[in-house]
Amino acid sequence: MSSTAATRPKASAKRGTIYLGGTGMLTWLLHRISGIAVVYFLTLHIYEALQLFGGPAAYNEATAAYKQPWFRPFEVALILAVTYHALNGLRVSMFDLFPRTTKHHRKVFMIGAAIFVLIALAISVVMLRPLFGMPLGDIFAVKSTSSLIYALVIVLPVALPVLYLAWRGSGLATGPMIVSSTNSRPAPMANQFERLMWSFMRLSGFIMIILVFMHITIMHFINDIEQITGQFVYGRFAALPAWAWIDLAILFCAWLHGLNGLRIVLTDYVRRGTGRKVVLACVGLFGLAWFGLGASVLFYVQQNAGALMK
Repeated sequence: MSSTAATRPKASAKRGTIYLGGTGMLTWLLHRISGIAVVYFLTLHIYEALQLFGGPAAYNEATAAYKQPWFRPFEVALILAVTYHALNGLRVSMFDLFPRTTKHHRKVFMIGAAIFVLIALAISVVMLRPLFGMPLGDIFAVKSTSSLIYALVIVLPVALPVLYLAWRGSGLATGPMIVSSTNSRPAPMANQFERLMWSFMRLSGFIMIILVFMHITIMHFINDIEQITGQFVYGRFAALPAWAWIDLAILFCAWLHGLNGLRIVLTDYVRRGTGRKVVLACVGLFGLAWFGLGASVLFYVQQNAGALMK
C-alpha cells in the first residue's frame, strides 16, 4: 500500500466535504480500498498455508471454497485489486521519483486507466473461461456448506472496511482533506522512520511486481485453481526446495508492505493518544507473529516435501 499524502484544505474549502473529486482523490481512494482488501486476503492466505502443518488433506479442506465455480468472480476481483494497486503504485512512484512528470498527470492517468481496463479484460476472460457454457445451476450449486461459510468469512469482513473507506472518502477524523492531483508526495525528511518506510514501500513495491505476479501466473494462469492442492504445493517444494526462499521473499515484501500501509490508514482514522498506540501495537504484534508462522510453515514444507512425495 503506497504511502500517499494530502494537503490541508484552503480556508475557502467547504467544511464537511469529504469527497472532493478529481483523479488524485479517486486513485488515492481506490489505492487504499484495494490495499486493505489485499492485506485481508493475505492474512487468510497465511492461515490457509498454516494448514500444511497438518498435511495436504488439511490444506485441501481449508481451500475447498476456492474450487467452487461460484467463487471464481471473487478470485478475479482479488487479482484485479492486486493489478490496480501495482499499476497505481508505479504511477505514484514515477511522480515521486521524477517530480517533473506530474505536469502530465492527466495523460498518465488516462494511459494507466486504459492499460488497467485491457489487463482486466484479459484476466477476466482467462480466469472465467471455465464457466463459459456451464449451466447456471452448476455454477451456483453449493456443494459444501462449510465452503460457503468460509467464503462468507473471506468476502464479508473485507467488505466492511472497504465500504467504510468508500463512504468516508478522504475520511480523516480531523476534517476534510484535499488530495493532490497526483496523490504522490516527496520523501519525508523530518522523521527518519517515516523516510525509511517511504523508501521501503517503493522498493518492496518494485520487487513485488516481479515476485507476486510470477506467483499469480503460476497459481492462477499456468495452473488452474483446481490444481492447486496440498499435493501440488508439497510437490513443488520437493522439485525445487529454493521455492521456500522465493516464497519467503514474497511474504516479507508483501506482508510488511501491507502492514505499513495499514498503519498509515489507521493513523488517519484513529485519533492520537493511547487508543492509537494500542491499536498500532496490536497490529504490529499480530504482524510479527503471523509473519513468523508463515515463514516457519514454508521451511516445514521444504524439509518434509521429499519424504511425503516418496
